[in-house]
Amino acid sequence: MINFIKKYWFFISLAFLAGLVSGYKLLTHEGNALPVVRAIAPLPGEEIEPQSRNITIDFNSVPKDTDKFTINVSPTIDLTTSFTGNRMIIEFKEPLEKSAKYFFEISFAGTTLYSWSYQIKVSSVSPSPSPLPSSATPSATVSADGKGDPDAREKISQELDKNYPLTSYLPYENTDFYLNYLSPLTLIVKIKKGTQEEVSEKVLAWIEEKGIDPATHTIEWTR
Repeated sequence: MINFIKKYWFFISLAFLAGLVSGYKLLTHEGNALPVVRAIAPLPGEEIEPQSRNITIDFNSVPKDTDKFTINVSPTIDLTTSFTGNRMIIEFKEPLEKSAKYFFEISFAGTTLYSWSYQIKVSSVSPSPSPLPSSATPSATVSADGKGDPDAREKISQELDKNYPLTSYLPYENTDFYLNYLSPLTLIVKIKKGTQEEVSEKVLAWIEEKGIDPATHTIEWTR
């Protein structure tokens, strides 16, 4: 065996390197890392008006292969997507249904990047397009001098820490379940294998590993 390795070490090394490269490409979609969602406006879990007309999603960099993005919405609604730099703009072609809860999921090349929801208000406000955020900071308020709220990023960070303390770890997926936020302090678990009781133990243990008390969250289960 040792003589075989000595004789064919060069070819063995090439095969090993080829395996590493193939594995890297499989994990990162042909060598390109998956896009990372950095901000969403309106913030996930917020109540929004039925007349809201758009959502913006900011990524960590300018996405490539924008045709590989998919937006799934339930209940379904007619929409279009476009890109400006590292920002995706989702525009609704019809009003949202009052009092409904809409669930959104954004995927890239078949891999889920993030999922979230909005509760639609019961509102009598006259229809008007939602203004697009003028910066990459979601939900930032604009001051009288037009420079924006200097504390907006800190306020948003505090809001995320309060309502989405696990956000830096999500979405999470393994062979048994898929886990993500639905709304503030509410998680959704999609069971992939096993019973709800079996998966529940694993999910609660995972949450505790992150230093969060599972009792602080509501968990919704689905298959």
